[in-house]
Amino acid sequence: MKATLRDALFWGLGLGTFLLVEAQAQAPLEPILRVESEPAGVRLEATCPASTRRVIWESTDRLDGGSWNLVAVDVTSGPTTSRVFTESDTQRFLRVRALETPGFNGRVDRIVRVVRDQWRGAILLEASSIPGTLVETYPDEVTLRVVLQVEGGTVVVDETDWTQPVSPEFRPMPWMGSARLPWPVAMDELEAEAVYRATGHGPEFGAVTLRQPIYPGMTEPYFIFRTPAGPFVFVGTVTRKVKTD
Repeated sequence: MKATLRDALFWGLGLGTFLLVEAQAQAPLEPILRVESEPAGVRLEATCPASTRRVIWESTDRLDGGSWNLVAVDVTSGPTTSRVFTESDTQRFLRVRALETPGFNGRVDRIVRVVRDQWRGAILLEASSIPGTLVETYPDEVTLRVVLQVEGGTVVVDETDWTQPVSPEFRPMPWMGSARLPWPVAMDELEAEAVYRATGHGPEFGAVTLRQPIYPGMTEPYFIFRTPAGPFVFVGTVTRKVKTD
């Protein structure tokens, strides 16, 4: 099965669910999807062009005005990615989106890898991005700041264009207030957005930061969203629990 940016393709999965294939990118992509039945459910295998960086799986109960709910995000390390879905995983319609942009986590990952090539053992402390206006999903074209602890000080990267080389800046001083983060974290930023909306916040937000403040009660890395009204919403990357400031 193939679908381009201009096509909508529905396929019965045998679970009362239909598959809608959609490609979104700067140029039309042509992902090829394969559907296989398994004892645990249905396996969907997406083979995308080399320019694909993320595959987004979403579902909804209705197409006439219904909202799409995030099911999973896959960062492609090769041409093919696959997932097994059960009836409880999705709603009536399942959509697959192939994206050429890396997203928040993909951008952070690229920077962490480059910094670790120069400073072995570099540890992520925080990553933040302020779009400058209210948005409903993270835009890849905005500046991203990534801070890492290295031997003898701190490395800061301010990235304005993810297609350009990474330019680390070493600062011979510690970065205070943020705990060390494992990388990768257990949640994609798009998943954090979905939790943020599902708990009654949003849909808009004015900034997003990944960090674990050194503060009582902060026990895991958080995606922190600034709401339009000003308060901050903390989405736990491990527990998926939500806190507000």
